[in-house]
Amino acid sequence: MQLYRYIAGQSIFHRLRPQIKILLCLCSFFIMFSVRSLPAMYVASIGLCVCLWQTRIPFKLYGQFILRLKWLFLFLAILYLFFLQQGEIILQTTWITIYSGALAQIIRVSFQLTYMMLTAAWLMYTTTPLELIIGIESYLLPLKRFGIKTERVLLLLFIVFRFIPILFSDFEELRYAQASRGAHIYEGNLQKRIQALPALFVPLFRATLTHATRNAKMLVARRYDCFSNFKINVKYLKKIIEYGIILEFIAILLAVLWFNYEGFLF
Repeated sequence: MQLYRYIAGQSIFHRLRPQIKILLCLCSFFIMFSVRSLPAMYVASIGLCVCLWQTRIPFKLYGQFILRLKWLFLFLAILYLFFLQQGEIILQTTWITIYSGALAQIIRVSFQLTYMMLTAAWLMYTTTPLELIIGIESYLLPLKRFGIKTERVLLLLFIVFRFIPILFSDFEELRYAQASRGAHIYEGNLQKRIQALPALFVPLFRATLTHATRNAKMLVARRYDCFSNFKINVKYLKKIIEYGIILEFIAILLAVLWFNYEGFLF
């Protein structure tokens, strides 16, 4: 199962330095929060689709990221429709009144969540956990002058990054195993789903403790106390190409800001 895991490849984004990838990820988040109108949303969406296409990873895998949030989208939509009363009345019935402000807020939040998840997806699909740690380390180097031991923070982040795909893989395996025994957490009424949760999360908690103990012993045995001496044999792109990718993100940002005209949607 490739969800939430690094996928080997030779695309432009695979061969970028991890420092540049983190910088581009932060730029994507800035683009996400800069959107204030429908034209700007279209431009940001097209720019993100172009970036996802450049990773050479099937869009099916990115769609799986979004499907994981379908219940969150539904919950937020119901929450805004019933409790947010801003703008003009669009539809009024005996039991619900829908306002234009509520619809605008639903579109805005859904766009931001989708944009954020897809940005995190291309970063995780094109970057190994160790590369992420090395990229973060380069930005934490100034903290060492203040006596802050960044090695412990990096070690903790490394364990977290390694645990995310393992945890989701264990969850899927246990879900299918318990479903074959009759414990379905996605089927039946609410009471049956709640009753099936202990049969899934108890072995998942035990498996997590087992993985944590094994990784702790491995790290102690191999004396992983810092990441400064790690070398990754990766042929990165030339700096001029990396600057071109950065300019691509800056162009998307400037286009989004340009299309944020006076008639704000949000």
